[in-house]
Amino acid sequence: GGPGAHPQRHYPTHAGHRFEHQRLGVDLVIAVGRALLQRVVQAGAFGEKPALTFPEGNPVGSLQRVILSEGTGPLTVKGDWLITNYLGQIWRDGKVFDNSYDRGAPSSFPIGVGGVIAGWDEALVGKKIGSRVVMSIPADKGYKEQGNEQAGIKGDDTLIFVVDLVGAAANDTPLDATPA
Repeated sequence: GGPGAHPQRHYPTHAGHRFEHQRLGVDLVIAVGRALLQRVVQAGAFGEKPALTFPEGNPVGSLQRVILSEGTGPLTVKGDWLITNYLGQIWRDGKVFDNSYDRGAPSSFPIGVGGVIAGWDEALVGKKIGSRVVMSIPADKGYKEQGNEQAGIKGDDTLIFVVDLVGAAANDTPLDATPA
């Protein structure tokens, strides 16, 4: 009590309410992350090299993905051999560390099976071929603590990728020769 004292408030502690509060927090983080990502990409249609600028402030610390334009092709499946054009940029300094557009040829790799950074595996499985996707990938889903010195990526860097899903092939093509 006493002057200026606030009456004690009782908040429900039911597990369901806590879960709803946590879920709202997660949804808010995702919404903020998506809003940030949608402000990142400035130019470029599917197949064109994107131009990226970053809003002021820090990136959201969780994996974020926004489909900029949705394709009409089949969904990517874990284990597919994915064919993409992509541009990768470091949030901290805006440095483009890799892109296939300047090489003039897409890159391909198995998706969803640990052949690429975890952020790609998580964000690109189940997306339609022909889609353009922008991803914000925190360090724990990127190059982790070791970073990638050759690319200028530090151990705590968030990476932004714009990826065009050009095609996919099932990774179950039989071998020409039967192993002995």
